Amino acid sequence: MALSSSLNKDELSKRSPTGRSTSSRSLEGQDLERFAPLVSAIKLDELCRAASRARSRVTVPGVKDPASTFTCTIDPVPLVGAFNLLYMIDFKDGLRWIARFPGSAVCGFEDLDRRQMKSDCRTLQYIRTKTSLPIPNVFAFEIEDNPVGAPYVLTSFIEGTPVSLRWFDRTWITEERRQHILEQLAKLMAQLQGLRFDKIGSPNFNEDGSFSHVGPKCDRVFEQPLDLDNVEVDWGRIVSSGPYEQTRTYLVDDWDDHKDHVEWTHAQLAILRLAVDSIPEVLIDQGYFVLSPPDFNYQNVLIDEEGTVTGIIDWDGVYTHAIIGGYARYPSWITRDWDPHMYAYGKQDSEDGSDSDSCMEEDSPEDLARYRSIYLTAFESLELPSSAWTSKLTSQSHMFEAIEIAIGDCICQDGIVPKLLSFAFHSEVPFTFPEFCDAWLEGNAGSWLEQIQKAFAAMWHY
Repeated sequence: MALSSSLNKDELSKRSPTGRSTSSRSLEGQDLERFAPLVSAIKLDELCRAASRARSRVTVPGVKDPASTFTCTIDPVPLVGAFNLLYMIDFKDGLRWIARFPGSAVCGFEDLDRRQMKSDCRTLQYIRTKTSLPIPNVFAFEIEDNPVGAPYVLTSFIEGTPVSLRWFDRTWITEERRQHILEQLAKLMAQLQGLRFDKIGSPNFNEDGSFSHVGPKCDRVFEQPLDLDNVEVDWGRIVSSGPYEQTRTYLVDDWDDHKDHVEWTHAQLAILRLAVDSIPEVLIDQGYFVLSPPDFNYQNVLIDEEGTVTGIIDWDGVYTHAIIGGYARYPSWITRDWDPHMYAYGKQDSEDGSDSDSCMEEDSPEDLARYRSIYLTAFESLELPSSAWTSKLTSQSHMFEAIEIAIGDCICQDGIVPKLLSFAFHSEVPFTFPEFCDAWLEGNAGSWLEQIQKAFAAMWHY
C-alpha cells in the first residue's frame, strides 16, 4: 500500500468535507469546460452503432427484425460524475443502457489506466456470473483506439435513488427503513464470500472471462482534493503496487514514501506502525483474499421507494483484500466517527456559528454504533461457515479501515491517530501528541511506545 500525501479516489469521495460524492448531474458550467476535450472526441453516431451491435449480441435469440429492434437514440447532453462522463442510450423497445467514459480518457490515459479499466469490467462480469448482486451488467467495452473516439463501457441502467439522498430525508426515512437497508446489504455482500483469491491486488481475466491471476493493485491518486470549481482539474494518475501475499505487507509497503515529510508525520507513523503490528493475525490471514467494493458508501447504493436495494454501483478500482477489508466490512457511512477530520457531527464551519451548506447532517456517534450493531447482527443471522466469517471480521472492520485510511492519507491521519490512542487508552492517553513528538525526536519515547504497544494489543479484545 503506497503511503503518500496524495489522495485516492475512495478518499476523495467518502472522506470529502461534506462526506458525499458528487452525484451524476447534467453537463453545464464548469463541468462543460472540464469535460470539453472528452465531449469533443466522442462520436455519438459511432457510439449508437456500437450499442446496437452490442445489443444484438446479448438479446435473446429469435427476436425478429433486429435492425429495427436494436435501434437506439442517445441523449446528446451527457451526465457527469466527479470522474466520469455518462450518456443515456435508449433502445426502441424501451430498454436503457449507459455509456460510461473515464474523464481522463483523452488526456493522459496510459497503460495502467487501460489495465485497470479492463480489470474493472471483467471483474463486474465475473461477479455477475457467480452471484446475484445487483451490480451493473457490462455488455461491452473498448479500451484501445476505437471509432467512438475514446475508451468506454456499455452497462445496464439501474433504476433507483442513492441512499445518500434518502438517509436523512425525514419525509421518507424511518428507523425501520434504515435497518432494512443495512440488513439487505449484509446479505448481499456475504455472497462475495465464495469468490476467493490468493493475493491482494487487481484481478486479471482471460478473454473468455475466466479468472487468470491477481496482478498489481492499481489506484488512482490525486495530488490535492478534487475541486469541481477548478477547470484545470487534476484527473489523477494510476499507480500500481504488489500484488501482496500478506495483508500486513500490503499495509506497510512503501513505508519510506514519507521520508521527506515533516517531523510530526514521522512520529504519527511510528504510532501507526504499532497499530498495524497489533492487528491479530486471525483478523487478516484467512489463507485467501476476497473482493472489496472500492467505495462502499451510500451514494453508491441505490434503493426503490420501499427501501429495497436495487443496485450497488461504482466499482472502479475493485481489488482483492483481506475479509475484514472486503465483504465483511461495514458500509463507510456508518463508520464516519472513526475519521474525525472528516466527521462533521456537531461541527459548524461558519465563523458566526450559524449552519452552513458544508455543515452536513450526520449521525451521532451513538447512532453510528447502533447501526453497526444492526449490520453485525444481520451478518450473524446468515450463519456463514467459520472459514468465511467470524463476528470480529465485521465488528472490528471500522478499526482496520481507520488504520488503512490513516496510512494512505496524511490529512485524515491527524484525526485518526488521536482517535486510536483515545480508544486504546480508554480516553486517558498518558501524554499529549506534542509531548510524544518531542520525546520521539529526541529518542526518549521508549516507555511511551511500550505503553502504546500494550494498549493497541489490548484494544482488539475489548
